[in-house]
This record gives sequence, C-alpha cells and structure tokens, in this order.
Amino acid sequence: MGLARMFSVKHKYPIDPDQELVALGASNIAAGMSQGFPIGASMSRSIENDESGAKTPLSGGFSAFIIAIVILFLSGLLFNLPQTILASIVLVAVIGLVDYSDLMKTYRLSKREFAIAMTTFGSVLVFGILEGILIGVILSFIDLIERIYNPKVAVLGRITNSNKFGDIKRHPENKQIPGILVVRVDGYQIFASAENIKESIISLTKTQKTPVKLLILDFKSSPIIDVTGAEMLKELYNEMIAEKTTVKLAHVTGQVRDFLRLAGLEKYFGSLEADTHIHDIIYDFDKIK
Repeated sequence: MGLARMFSVKHKYPIDPDQELVALGASNIAAGMSQGFPIGASMSRSIENDESGAKTPLSGGFSAFIIAIVILFLSGLLFNLPQTILASIVLVAVIGLVDYSDLMKTYRLSKREFAIAMTTFGSVLVFGILEGILIGVILSFIDLIERIYNPKVAVLGRITNSNKFGDIKRHPENKQIPGILVVRVDGYQIFASAENIKESIISLTKTQKTPVKLLILDFKSSPIIDVTGAEMLKELYNEMIAEKTTVKLAHVTGQVRDFLRLAGLEKYFGSLEADTHIHDIIYDFDKIK
C-alpha cells in the first residue's frame, strides 16, 4: 500500500485498499495452485517500470518477454556487469519521486510532521522500505495519541459589538466578563484526555483575576465524548459546585447531546438543547443574580 499510495499521489488517481488486497490475495492463491512464485510488490522494479513510461499491466508481459530473451541469449554478456550499474538505475528512478517543494511546504506548516517524514525517510534508507514505513506509521500514531491526550483548552472572550465569543489568546481584543469563565475544548473528551481537560479547566478557574461564579463549557469543537468524559463532567460539576460556581454547557452537538442525556447529566447541567448559546446562558444567569 505504501507503493500504491506513492504512485496514486504522483499520477493523481484513486486507489481502493480493499481491492488491492483482493488482487494481491487472488494472485498468490493462483500462484500457489500452479506452483508459481509468491506475488509481491517491488519498489525498484515498480519505479523503473513507471519511469519507462508504462501505463498498463501489459508492460509486465513485455518485461517478461525481454527477460526471457536475455536469459536465453544474452546472460553471458551481462554476467560480469557490477551491481552498481543496477543500483544507479534504481537511484535515478527514485530521485524523480522526491518532491522537495512538498517537503518545504510540510516544514513551513508543521515541524512535527516534517520531523516524522524525515525520520521515516532516513529509516527507509537504513532499514528498508517496509521497516521504514512501519516506523513512520508508529511515529504518526504516537503523534496522534499525544494530540488526543492533550487537547487545547481555550479561554473565550466576547467579540466586540457582538454576542459571539472567540479565543482570547488568538484575539487579545476579545473581552472576558468578570466572574464568568468561558472555555472551549478543541478535541475529543474521551478516556485518554478527560483527566487532563478537567485539570486544565480547574487550573484556569483558579488563575482568574476575579472569583469565577459561572463556568461555561463550549462544546462546539468537541464532537465526541465517551463514558469517561461524561464522568469527568460530573466530577467537574461537583467540584465547581463545592466552590459555589455554576456550570453550564453551550453549543452541544447532536451526538454528544444524546449521549449526555442518556448518561443522565441533564439533572446536573439543565436541559441540553441545540440552540443553547453562550450569550443566552450569561443573560439567564444575570437575571437570576
């Protein structure tokens, strides 16, 4: 699949991993039933075939025909050629696949992804293509898990002359309302991240200039929550109530809203509706005060 994806990107055509697996499996079954060699992909041969201008599987037939001619009549002439000749052919073909502009673009956009790409590249050179790609996949999974484990918890402030709220770190001109803390979790609230999210929110409540009387959790960027995430919300609610802080939820998406209702959290946070906005919660809270 690494080879298939590489050529699909180069030539801009879609691939179906399931169909690739079926084709490879069927080929090996046929080879086994006819006492043939196992079927597999070769990076060097695939690249040479592509650089030669091959467009269809018929090129394999022509290659087989030429190989038969060489074995039967020309093997003596080629026997003493050094292996570096073959290596040079492969290297020339591989160099054409390196997209330097794309690497520089990756470096500008994400240093982490660039580091993973270069580590994978070096691993392929040192250990081989299969081992190198496996190392790249493992590093990508570690990066993904780290992002899930530590989602961003943003503090929101009111956008000037509007009822909307935005990240005050990105837009310092947004204003916080004294005594009210609005936070947004940019990520999944699941078992891997729940404890970190709770600790981050509690830490934010303790670092505000004025005591927090109303804590609003904006769920606009949290499309998924699990049992652990729901339990975390219940624990957070209880800890905030102990500090005399009201907790409300805003912009809860449909899937999360259904899950929280099923978990019985409406008795803690009140009715969960699709059109519960931050400014409405603040307005109702001010009326109650």
